[in-house]
Amino acid sequence: MVSSQAPPRTLLHSLAATVSTCYPATEGFLDELSFAVKAARLRDINDLHAVLASLRESQTALEDELALYESATDLDPRDEFLKKMSPFALTSRKRLDTLTNDLALARSDVAKVVAFYGKDDTPAPAALTAPVSQPLFVMFKLFVDSYKTAKADNARVKVNEQASEHPSTPTPAPRVPARRLQMPDGGGRR
Repeated sequence: MVSSQAPPRTLLHSLAATVSTCYPATEGFLDELSFAVKAARLRDINDLHAVLASLRESQTALEDELALYESATDLDPRDEFLKKMSPFALTSRKRLDTLTNDLALARSDVAKVVAFYGKDDTPAPAALTAPVSQPLFVMFKLFVDSYKTAKADNARVKVNEQASEHPSTPTPAPRVPARRLQMPDGGGRR
């Protein structure tokens, strides 16, 4: 174990020093927690569902408009709306379907994380709300940030300890003989 006799440190400083010294292979856990840290930025997964529902409504309205345009017989031949919006509508429909699938996957993953870390004894409800998941992810973010700070503090303390063990004495500036200060023609200083 690592000595805790160094300058004032927290338990997290000791944990970071122990992991770095004795178990360096396990420090990859920070990479695994990076996804939970990113999830802490999300305030409420239900907000995403509301935005997605709004996007679906807009997509349906666009497709209805395009259907009206396609059935119209009195269109100006120079009208580019249908020509430009039809490919856009197809692309946006594919993206909307992808977002829908990604959000369903995110909801499932949040439910698994919440259940895994014991934030809720019952299986995760169908509609996860911020009070269930958000504090868990904020806790991960706080831990990762604090761990990185403690690790940096430990590195700084180690550098300071090494510097105090081997104090460097300033080396005097090299003396330049007076004859070298003379000009190349031998005239000396003017």
